[in-house]
Amino acid sequence: MLEDWRQAAKEYSQELGETGDFLRLSTINPFILSRLGKVSGRKILDLGCGEGYLSRLLISSGDWQYTGVDFCQELLDEAKSKNSPGDFFCADITRPLDILDKNFDVVMANMVAMDVAEIGGLYQNAFDKLKSSGLFFNILAHPAFSRPAARLFKTWKEKILRRDPFVRVDIYGPVGSQRSKILGLKKPTVIFFRPLAAYVQPGIDLGFELVELAELAPSSTAIEEYHYPKFWTKHPKVLALVFRKK
Repeated sequence: MLEDWRQAAKEYSQELGETGDFLRLSTINPFILSRLGKVSGRKILDLGCGEGYLSRLLISSGDWQYTGVDFCQELLDEAKSKNSPGDFFCADITRPLDILDKNFDVVMANMVAMDVAEIGGLYQNAFDKLKSSGLFFNILAHPAFSRPAARLFKTWKEKILRRDPFVRVDIYGPVGSQRSKILGLKKPTVIFFRPLAAYVQPGIDLGFELVELAELAPSSTAIEEYHYPKFWTKHPKVLALVFRKK
């Protein structure tokens, strides 16, 4: 899995660019910024920070302290090349992060949970590093409506009548993995498929309080602005979970 990301790092960084892909721009970023509110003076830990996208998104939000962690040094090199602000560390986000303090106000896992094998380790790190009443954001590709669980599909009838494709769910329930190309990359990476409960129950078991569960799809306004097909509004593309440490 690490070798996959080492090979894909530069192309992934190029695809995201400075502004991000359509889902980030239209759906994920507005959710994060609206829930975080004013960030000034708070400490944010970004688990699975990749090429530093989130640090650059938040730079205009105020006087905050950002720390990013990722297991792929090549992605962190891309973050540096883009002048991403904050402190960055190379480490496995599913294993104890003894190098970090335990007083973060917010922990983010932004579009990363479907890329890790050990969800329990990711959640444990979030819990351990948060202050009391701190928030953990787990934002990921929707487990029921995204690859590899589901894909867009048309029957011959729909093709002939030129109807919109629908989402066909090929697998939902068992936990597994598949190598898949994200964002149209040439290099595939390992994607894990799990049911929604597999992302909720570990947080509850640790003692988190689930304060929000949102299933996000691009708005009609965003579809028009970024010139995407209207059927993208029909199904949620992103699952957003917000936990509070009790």
